[in-house]
Amino acid sequence: GGIDVAAGMSTGTFSFVMYDIPLGDALAFKTPHGKFITIDGGDDDTFVSKLSEDFPFWNREIELMVITHPEKDHFIGALEALKVYSVKNVLLTGASGKSSEFQEFLKIVSEKNIPVFFADSEKDFWIDGVFFNILSPEKPLLGKEIPKMNNSSIVLRMTFQDQSILLTGDIEADGEREILKKPVPL
Repeated sequence: GGIDVAAGMSTGTFSFVMYDIPLGDALAFKTPHGKFITIDGGDDDTFVSKLSEDFPFWNREIELMVITHPEKDHFIGALEALKVYSVKNVLLTGASGKSSEFQEFLKIVSEKNIPVFFADSEKDFWIDGVFFNILSPEKPLLGKEIPKMNNSSIVLRMTFQDQSILLTGDIEADGEREILKKPVPL
């Protein structure tokens, strides 16, 4: 199992926006056939207003929402987007964020019956011609105590045709060293 919306290469364009927000990450990607993917969402509701500027008014679907790790500066904006957009899939680490806001995020995901996938370096996937190579974590972090939450971040290498982008969440130097040991292109 894994997310596989439309495997194989496509001929359209792949674009992304890195949003200027107060704190944390907030990115949106558009696949060649107009599917939207978000990575994190920052620490306030700025993300939702930014998304509304870039999403066509008639499209309120997010194909995949990725939360690199459950710290507030990465998911609060995504929580707000979850309330107003139709999210089709969610990718998490499995690490349990202790905040009430993350528990609210999980509750809404459950109430909306959104499929949840847990990052696993052995389960790469395609969405609409874009390849998602999960470099970290090695295995889902369900039920694990995480001493340094930053190093539990999902690290993704997204590739479309001959272009790629490496997204590292908040991974720190020791986490970077672990990824550099892997025999994968960065």
